Amino acid sequence: MSGLSIIFGLPFVDIVMNTPSCASYRTSLCQVVLLLLTLVAPVGAGPLQTEVLQEKEGWRARVEIDCYTPGTVCGRFDFAALGCRGELTYQGEEGGGHVFRERLLAGACTPGCLFWLDADGQQYRETCKGRLSGQGRLALAVAVPSVKQPETTAPVTRALPSGTVSPVRQAAVQAPPMEDPARRLPAPAANAPTVRAGDTTYRGDFRIDPQQGTVSGEGSVEWVNGDRFLGRVVAGRRQGYGRFVWASGQSYQGDWRDDQAVGRGQILFADGGRYEGDVQAGLPHGQGSYSIPNGNSYEGNWQNGLRHGPGRLSFASGDYWEGRFENDQQSADGRLIIQPSTAAMPLAVSKEAAAASTSLPSVKEATKAPPASAAGALSAQAGGLSPFELNGRFGYLNAAGQVAIPPGFTEAATFSEGLALVRVGETLSYIDVSGKPVLAIDFDDAGSFAQGLAPVLSGEQWGYVDREGRLVIKPRFQDADSFAGGYALVKEGGLWAYLEPGGQLRIAPRFAGAGRFSEGLAPAREGKLWGFINDQGRFVIPSRFAGVGQFANGLAPANENGRWGYIGRDGAWLIQPEFEEADMFSGGLAVVKRNGRYGYIDPRGRWVVAAEFDDAGAVEAGLARVVRSGQVRYLDATGKLRLSVVLAPCGPEVLSDSAGILVWPETPDQACP
Repeated sequence: MSGLSIIFGLPFVDIVMNTPSCASYRTSLCQVVLLLLTLVAPVGAGPLQTEVLQEKEGWRARVEIDCYTPGTVCGRFDFAALGCRGELTYQGEEGGGHVFRERLLAGACTPGCLFWLDADGQQYRETCKGRLSGQGRLALAVAVPSVKQPETTAPVTRALPSGTVSPVRQAAVQAPPMEDPARRLPAPAANAPTVRAGDTTYRGDFRIDPQQGTVSGEGSVEWVNGDRFLGRVVAGRRQGYGRFVWASGQSYQGDWRDDQAVGRGQILFADGGRYEGDVQAGLPHGQGSYSIPNGNSYEGNWQNGLRHGPGRLSFASGDYWEGRFENDQQSADGRLIIQPSTAAMPLAVSKEAAAASTSLPSVKEATKAPPASAAGALSAQAGGLSPFELNGRFGYLNAAGQVAIPPGFTEAATFSEGLALVRVGETLSYIDVSGKPVLAIDFDDAGSFAQGLAPVLSGEQWGYVDREGRLVIKPRFQDADSFAGGYALVKEGGLWAYLEPGGQLRIAPRFAGAGRFSEGLAPAREGKLWGFINDQGRFVIPSRFAGVGQFANGLAPANENGRWGYIGRDGAWLIQPEFEEADMFSGGLAVVKRNGRYGYIDPRGRWVVAAEFDDAGAVEAGLARVVRSGQVRYLDATGKLRLSVVLAPCGPEVLSDSAGILVWPETPDQACP
């Protein structure tokens, strides 16, 4: 037996054993690696047939599949609810299923989309221009024999590419073994003939080929180390349906081909774990379920040994996470469902306890989060901190999605120059990245530090203090903003002006509306329309827009005729005005609104995160806050789900990571004392 490899946190034996052919007349071992949990390949070929798959709800899709030949029209689709139908041209295998290119023949749907069908014919997804447009579940309506083949009432399969399975074959292999003679284990009698070859004993109906020196037959095969096999052997190779039991007590029962486990099978681990699903070529790849004695389980798609595709993590508490996995990692489109009746915090365990309680971690062991103070100290080097809210209190997250400063403030601003303005009750102060107060503010209001100065309100007038809290520009303005791009926006006499750090006005009050300087330009309005000025106060982009924002990444949002887009420094459109709302770029992305929903685009106008949120915030310190159906989530700059705000059974909000593991509070007892 070989050493152990770790898959999903359990010992997954690199199943190495002697083959009957090598055991015959030889003393050396011939090792065959049997790795489990992957997609079934059909044994043999049968008549071609058309599979008809039907969806009861949603799009009420009807899908007919004739073949899996790349570049060939192999089926048809009819989305009854959308009024669209067309042909399906097979593209190839992907993600444990099959991909077809749609050719629209009728209806107003988007042409040229990709249609993905899982290997079992039970789930489908449609993607148009790289974005998910629809998905649903199918059921086998009927299997129609091809007109070129004779009618038959027997279960049939057709030749498919390696690594695929038709729903007809799927239904057949899932039947109880005793009802399917082809999947029945042999039962050699106690007095059955015995054949011995080297260190291997064959009991049952076996014979030895004297010329080839191989064994064929049906019965049991036993090795001196205690391993045993029950099934059929052809020329020294396990074939068909069989069961292998290791001396450790671990067993595999299922399909075999050419001495490897290929097909559908079940493995029972010595510690009580159980897998049932598709197996092939030694790697998880297809559809299968895996459970452990504590009641936790995973069911879904696998690819090349990793969870990949649609799947669900279920926990003994009744809670579950469902969504799409990408290379063993949960994707951003997943959701965590917490059952109201859960007595204890669902998934709400420390990372250390999670490894023991869920027993379904990734192959790569998660690194432990540093203590909050250490995380805060590191975050300044990793791109800063971003504020977050939990139960009406604000704290700060670092770019890794860890709580760097616990939520305890009634208000919290973004960090700038290593300091952030926070409020606790009526008290204002500035904290550093460790959360320690470093400067108390005895003013009515204040703003963020920039260029060593921060605006403060004294009575009804604004001035500026330095990092020691000393008033260096006396309060005299009706309003004042933080410095940006070398100047601060201030209001005097009802008009906006720009102030230098020394307290002198750079541009006199003249604008009815204005914004911060960024990349050498600032938004400004003298009449009803907006343009951009330079630091001399001269308009370099004429006032012709209904609204504008600040420049970032060489782009500024602008509104023309009620639609928002992005212009360059010459005022020309670089991203055409097609949005209902648009924000300035931050962290390489910009929030835009289309069809009533918010999403994120890159500086080339390409969608990075689809417009599917009710609300969305700018990317700060690598994280962005989004809201969908009332649930608050935090995404990273790639759109991947990092954190979710969920309700604990006892009422308060808690913060969990993408795997559903509690991030804050640190323990369930702190959430529900």
